[in-house]
Amino acid sequence: MTLAIHPTTQAQINLIIENSPHSVLVTGSKGIGKLSIANFIASTIFNKTSDFTQHVRSFSVKDKNFGIETIEEIQKFLKTTHKYSNAINKIVVIDDLQELSFPAQNMILKTLEEPPAGSMLILCTPNKNMVLQTIVSRCQSLNIITPSKTELKTFFMNQSFQDNTIEDAYKLSNGLPGLMSAILNQQDHPLKTATEFAKDLLTSSHFNKLCLIDALSSDKSLLSDVTYMLQQISQNAIQKSSDIQSIKWSKVLEAAYQADVMLSKNVNSKLVCNKLMLSL
Repeated sequence: MTLAIHPTTQAQINLIIENSPHSVLVTGSKGIGKLSIANFIASTIFNKTSDFTQHVRSFSVKDKNFGIETIEEIQKFLKTTHKYSNAINKIVVIDDLQELSFPAQNMILKTLEEPPAGSMLILCTPNKNMVLQTIVSRCQSLNIITPSKTELKTFFMNQSFQDNTIEDAYKLSNGLPGLMSAILNQQDHPLKTATEFAKDLLTSSHFNKLCLIDALSSDKSLLSDVTYMLQQISQNAIQKSSDIQSIKWSKVLEAAYQADVMLSKNVNSKLVCNKLMLSL
């Protein structure tokens, strides 16, 4: 697996693979590698010895084509009988579950209440508080713990990356393993764009910040990722700053956090963006 894993998290993953519960809720920070871990669990259960796509489907709620029809497709797939030696013979991974409306989450809940034989549902979210409590209570929890900087550096050095390259990736990713891996392997990752956007905001003039409002507010997913990365960047900076600088970074952290709270309450994206830009 090309992702650094905290030992405690690895132990939990091993138990899930061994026991194969019908439902798992994977939680952890954005960029920590939830989807990679979910796919790793699925591929390990099937030992990569069969037609993987026949037994496993992976979906992202953020995909513009994801809708009620997709959930119905998932339910139909889970009810399909597949011949396989394992007790689990079909797995569905759903990323960013928190993006689903509660009525749509209720459709997922029905599958959890009466799971089809031989099925496993792996749900991923950075915030289980935005997921129905009834879903949370019916899933085995897998909370991803962030590895230490030493663990991350050792992991990537063992993959033949140079120390200075790893250090640069660590700073850019703020120590988030999934994002860090994407940076080092030059792969796409939603938070890569958000990180660059956040860094540009912090160095832009007040006028240029205001000019970005329309573009940023039109993409709620990007806006959410940018507010998250602003929090990561400011928290990291506070730990390394002088008292005077830490006051500045604390204001950035507060502004980004408030924007995140407003988005979670479905406040109009443009209003959120306006308030954020005026506060930075």
